[in-house]
Amino acid sequence: MIWRTSRRKLAAIANGLALLAMPTGIGATAAQAQLFEQPAPVSLAKDESAHRSQLEWWYFVGHLYGTDPSGAKREYGYEVTVFQLWPLPLGPAIYSWHFAITDVNNNVHRVEERVKSDTIPAQTGSFTFTNKDWSIGGSRQNYAIKAMLSDGRFGIDLTTSSRIPFTVHGTNGVVDYRPIGRTSAYYSSTALDTVGTIYDNGVPIRITGTSWQDRQWFVKGTAINQGGSIFGGGWNWFAVQLDNNTQYMLYYLQDPLTGAIVNKLGTRVVNGVSSPVPGQQMDLQVLSTWRSAQSGYTYPSKWNVVLPEGTLTVTPQVADQEMVWPGHRTYWEGTSAVVGTLNGQSVTGRSYVEVNPYNQPYASLP
Repeated sequence: MIWRTSRRKLAAIANGLALLAMPTGIGATAAQAQLFEQPAPVSLAKDESAHRSQLEWWYFVGHLYGTDPSGAKREYGYEVTVFQLWPLPLGPAIYSWHFAITDVNNNVHRVEERVKSDTIPAQTGSFTFTNKDWSIGGSRQNYAIKAMLSDGRFGIDLTTSSRIPFTVHGTNGVVDYRPIGRTSAYYSSTALDTVGTIYDNGVPIRITGTSWQDRQWFVKGTAINQGGSIFGGGWNWFAVQLDNNTQYMLYYLQDPLTGAIVNKLGTRVVNGVSSPVPGQQMDLQVLSTWRSAQSGYTYPSKWNVVLPEGTLTVTPQVADQEMVWPGHRTYWEGTSAVVGTLNGQSVTGRSYVEVNPYNQPYASLP
């Protein structure tokens, strides 16, 4: 079930996102493109705040566990993301909010999107965003996340903390991001201890769990000036959280015409210490697929992830965790189970996975 914005709001975002698809640097001239804030080495906590770049996101996903009033054990996945879209370096930005809940026990996925236009906030070292009764905010991995579906079916009220530092990817937080853009600033919180309440059909359930935060900002590339493509390409992305205090960020970027993996990014975090996973030592094998009756896309739906130290099998816990609505790229974002063998030892865990199909027009990021 998908909840949509009003036609007026959809028209507003469609107009803005039409600029994102234009071949001259997302609607910007070459001179205008130089006015955007470019990716640069990450400094925390300063860079937790908003940047004056073209595309930026504050992205939270997580795995939540609790016991309902009947005594039954419950498991949920969630996503709350704020996308800041600024097609031209002037005026307000478009803020696209995505909220999704996966009820693993009942094989249910619910999602809603909200859109608003606002000035880019000037605060430094933290962030605060609100959209009616949805909000995210905080700093230094201490965050508050609140959202409720408009029909009241599911809601969350969460707080996070972490015992390990931020993970800064690439070279001081700057990664090669072709074919989406030349580079992107990129850091994560890979193991956020999470507590709070999930509301399931009006019933409050106390939960604990683990969340992941992803932060990127960049200028959209084109084949002419950024080594990218106006179609952008797609990706398979994994936020792996193993039960042995190890996490992996794995990013497989795809060619916009063929779907071939043309760029691979990886970081492993072991007991809070991060190290790069060389792209040439990463591979991805699709073991199964799922076709959406709503969008018509066929998504990978089970993967064999090949790493220097072994392999992981990643399997969605619910098949249909697709995010689809007018004015956006359609994508699949879902909670998944992980089993495998690393360094000769059996491992288990969870992963959030995002599949952004390569073969669709670049109207926006998801």
